[in-house]
Order: sequence, then structure tokens, then C-alpha cells
Amino acid sequence: MKAEGTNLFNPNDETIITSIMPVENELYLAGSKKEKNYDVILIKIDTTFNIKFEKQFGNKISDYEGHNMIIQNDSLLICGCSEGQATEDGGNDLKAYLLKTNHAGIKEWEHSFRILGNECAVSIISNDNILLFGDSSNDAGKSQFFLICINQDGNVLWRKLYGEGTGAICGGIVSINDGFIISGSIKNDDIWHINIFKLNMTGEIEWEKKFEGYYVLDMNKLNDGFLLTGTKSGHIFLNKIDFAGEILWESLLDKGTGVSITTINDYIFLGGDLDVEEKSQPVLYQHNNKGKLVDKIIFEKEGWIETMAEFQGSLIAIRHGNYPKEHSELIQIKI
Repeated sequence: MKAEGTNLFNPNDETIITSIMPVENELYLAGSKKEKNYDVILIKIDTTFNIKFEKQFGNKISDYEGHNMIIQNDSLLICGCSEGQATEDGGNDLKAYLLKTNHAGIKEWEHSFRILGNECAVSIISNDNILLFGDSSNDAGKSQFFLICINQDGNVLWRKLYGEGTGAICGGIVSINDGFIISGSIKNDDIWHINIFKLNMTGEIEWEKKFEGYYVLDMNKLNDGFLLTGTKSGHIFLNKIDFAGEILWESLLDKGTGVSITTINDYIFLGGDLDVEEKSQPVLYQHNNKGKLVDKIIFEKEGWIETMAEFQGSLIAIRHGNYPKEHSELIQIKI
């Protein structure tokens, strides 16, 4: 692997990219941008990484954040949170948020959803309807996962809550033939553990698995199971799990946290950060489909690899950093 940085964003602009989506010869980026408040941002770039447009969505009074994005027919769906105050601890009084635009970035509709009192939609998938997966908490310190089923007009068909603890962080959601699988981390008695739920098409729990001592941040579907990454006992891990919730293999790596996973051909790419003298340093691992480590890049900058996607035969990674201000950098990696 060989990495080439692209100075698409000014580090002082506080542009934070959390999702990337290739569409033919163009690449859509979504996330947040802070001016007076945070707004949801949508950017389209071409094959030479020139910005074709940049759109912002918010009300200029409270904070809006974009977290994930999918393409559905001729529209883009961006999920996140809205109408609250973003903080380093996750925010206050935020609502789960869903935005629908066309491919030109023109808003078609937007909806916000109140659950426990402070929530954020982190993952989104679609079939005939739209599924929003996220975490929610209340003022009493209760945290849970939520799943909201929404029709194509943005109206709620059903909503369900899962798990309970003093903290909850989403890993992700994948669709399978007879329902969905969701994953995330729940904190109880100051210990984090992974909870995996198999759900039917109406969100009812069919089975649940728990792995103590793990903290998960991303999930990626395969033909015969799914991948999870995060941290286990302070180390980056990559697990392959079958659709019955059983671990097939595990790769335990350096001290740090796995943040994002993508697959290209028969390879698995895992991005995250190394814990180096109490500082974060971006790292990218390449595994084969049996879980064997093939290659590794350590970036000589601070931060972590937030998200990745294949584009024009390369791997495009987003490095997230905090200095001089919170910002993102686009990196092209030849594979």
C-alpha cells in the first residue's frame, strides 16, 4: 500500500467527514462543519478531487451533525442528530435526524425524532423502508440502542429500544434475508461489552450475544457473516462473526482502537488509531479474508482513520484530527 495525502480541506475550517459514498465517477462526502454552530455538510468531488458542490443543512441556532450516508435510487439519505448542543461527551438534547436530498444536494425533506431525550442516528440501511440505528440516553444516565423504521416519506412505522446501561455506543446494522443484525457496546458496572442482537423484520429480538471486555465501533457485512472492530483489553481487534453470532476468527493487533472497516475484492481494510504515548496516531491494516495480516501503514500525523471506501481503483480514507482544530483530511491509497 502507498498513501498520498490530498489537501481538500483547510484544517482551520473544522470540516469533519464521517461518511464517503462513491457513485460512478463522483464521490459524495458527508459529515459536519462548524462555523457558529455545527451544520450537516454534503460535498461532491470528481475524480481529480475537485469540489463540485458543498451544501450545508441546519438552522443556525442549534447543532446538526451528519454521521452516515447511503444512496437510495436517485436520492441521498444522511443520518445524524439535530436541534441540540454538541459536546465532547456526545451532546445535550439532541434528536435523531434523517435528511433526504437529490444527487444535486437539494433537500427533499428532513425529520427529527425524539426517543429518550438525547440521541443520535449512527447507521442507516434501506430496503422497502429506511432503518435508522443509534444510541439514546436520558438525564438519569440510562442509555439504550434504538431502531426506527421509516417509510419513504419519512414517517415512522415503528421504533424499538434494545439493551440498557450507563453508556451505549453503536457498532452498526446489517440486513440479512429474514431480518437485521445490530451491534454495539453497552457499559455496566464500569465495564464495556459488545451486545449483538438478531432481529426479525419488525424489530423483535430473536437472539442476543454478549462479549465482555470488548468495545465496538464499526460493522461490515460479508456474504457469510460480518466483521466487527473496536478495542479489546486496550488493543485493536478485528473479528469475523457468522450470522448465528459465533466468532469465526479474531485478529488482535496493536494497542489502540479500530474505527472503520471496508472490504475490496478479497481483502479487508481496517482503519483506526494507535495509542502512542497517550496520543492517537492513524493506522491502516490490510488483512486477507482469513484474517491474516498482509500489510500496515502508520501515518506520521495525529488522529485516526475515520472512514474508507473504494474509488477509481484506490482506497480513499478520511483521517480525522484534532489539531489545530477538529478537521478531516482525504488520503488516497494505492492498493
